[in-house]
Amino acid sequence: MAISKRKMIYPIFALLVFVGLMVIAVCYVQLKDIDALRDRVVEEIHADTGRDVQIGSAQLDFSEGVGILLNELTLKGSSPRQSDYTCKQVLVLLRWVPLLEGKIEIEKLIIEGLMVQVTRDDQGAFNFGDLSINIGDLSAAEENSLDATISGLLRAALIYSVSVRKSELWFVDYLITSGSKPLVTKINNL
Repeated sequence: MAISKRKMIYPIFALLVFVGLMVIAVCYVQLKDIDALRDRVVEEIHADTGRDVQIGSAQLDFSEGVGILLNELTLKGSSPRQSDYTCKQVLVLLRWVPLLEGKIEIEKLIIEGLMVQVTRDDQGAFNFGDLSINIGDLSAAEENSLDATISGLLRAALIYSVSVRKSELWFVDYLITSGSKPLVTKINNL
């Protein structure tokens, strides 16, 4: 007696639903300890950027995939002269296959409400370091240090897909204006 195609569809569909529910259950088990997951994501961001990370709160988010929503995130500057980056929310989307194995791999960062302030003082120095470096004037050690810094920043930027929403960039220039009042340029909705 031959089994019709219609009768075969129901067991296959039930098996697919069962496997899907099992994957969701395993992901949930991996994600249920939100504080440990938040700490692991902070370590991953710190390892990729080399900056200290502070987070206000964290919660699970499934709006754009398996992820963790970090509220009030701050990346500290690598030196006291460098500025901090603040974000209202950062959605860190995780790759779910490594998550099943208990590993954290970031797939995409969605940054909302980023505020960056670039300041140039009256001597022409920027708070992000000297943006007008002449590579020919550097010694070999300084050039290697610069290469390491640039490659680290490029590595961190290129590893993930990054999306920025509802953000602003401030440029404060004390060099152009004479006196105590700087020239301020604000760019909204990046």
